[in-house]
Amino acid sequence: MRIGVIVGQRAVMSGGAIQAVQLCEELQQRGHAVCLVFDRPDHPVAAAAQAEVAARIPLLAVEMRSLPTFATLRQVRRWLRQHQVEVIYAIKGRGLSTALLATIGTGLPVIGQRGVNYPLDRFSALKYRHPRVRAIVAVSQATARVLVENAPSLSSKVRVVYQAYSERFLHPTDPGRLRRELDLEETIPLIGVVGNLLPRKGHFHLLRCLPAILREVPEAKLVFIGSGQLESVLPVGFSDRAAVIHTGFRDDVPELLPGLTLSINPAIEGEGLTGTTRESMVAGVPVVVSDVAGTGELIRDGENGFLVPAGDEQALTDRILRLLSDIALRRKFTDTARKDMLALCSPEQRVETMLELFTSALQDRPAVKVVNSVEER
Repeated sequence: MRIGVIVGQRAVMSGGAIQAVQLCEELQQRGHAVCLVFDRPDHPVAAAAQAEVAARIPLLAVEMRSLPTFATLRQVRRWLRQHQVEVIYAIKGRGLSTALLATIGTGLPVIGQRGVNYPLDRFSALKYRHPRVRAIVAVSQATARVLVENAPSLSSKVRVVYQAYSERFLHPTDPGRLRRELDLEETIPLIGVVGNLLPRKGHFHLLRCLPAILREVPEAKLVFIGSGQLESVLPVGFSDRAAVIHTGFRDDVPELLPGLTLSINPAIEGEGLTGTTRESMVAGVPVVVSDVAGTGELIRDGENGFLVPAGDEQALTDRILRLLSDIALRRKFTDTARKDMLALCSPEQRVETMLELFTSALQDRPAVKVVNSVEER
């Protein structure tokens, strides 16, 4: 099978993009031909990450906007034709717009993807209803419900596919890297958040919990792993800056996670099903997460982690302090969580489901002659 994956993101460092690359590698391992299309990077770090991926998977970077230009569409169309693509997997709204517009007249089937829980706008709903969009991958049951509530006619297209952990999180090559780099002993509690510093990710609320945490555990530190500016999430008058470490973007998260004592996802909105929670559970790091979107589908509160109401700083503080004080509970959570994730979010399950969707889309594809007018202009 020849599969084109179009990702409406510039950086190979956010959840959807990372999952896309991982899926491509799994498909390659099974003998399928894949190629990637990414939005053109606007930062040296993003460009370097794309170049690293391009060494393993054919990758085209184009200027991808909400409504891509004719030049972009021509590039993408040529690229898909060059790689004899039979079916497209389009990630993010920009990816879907580009996929549909670049392949007008070809009959190429498209699988869309939805990874956030925001309501659909009219334009998005129209795209998902397009007859060439054979299926819509929702990353959680919660995401699927939002899709169907907004557009009931999409119910027959929506398929929940939990994204997968990477084997790198099960078998890190250098689990001591984070503490070695920070020159911190194993006895120092490290409370970490892996995710770009965006308002919806909730770093602000966790920072507001820090004074109470430090009163009980004075040696504790917060570690933020992700791109963005720390100043953008600091509360007004924040005075515990010395207890906060920001590593910036890292592409070696599997090596860093084992250094954390706790992994926190304090998000307040927008999450479909955050990958860092899943990866922390696989890596053996106890989790405390906000009950946002699909996180409750992974967390059984009090059994494999703690689930707290989004934005509830008191509940977040209480659960963090309880885990910091109870090593037996931490061990219980990590043992149970890893078993749960191995059963629910394995790469094998994800790739099998995606192959079923691609095969079904190809079987339903009408015989339409490819239109070459865009290439010939």
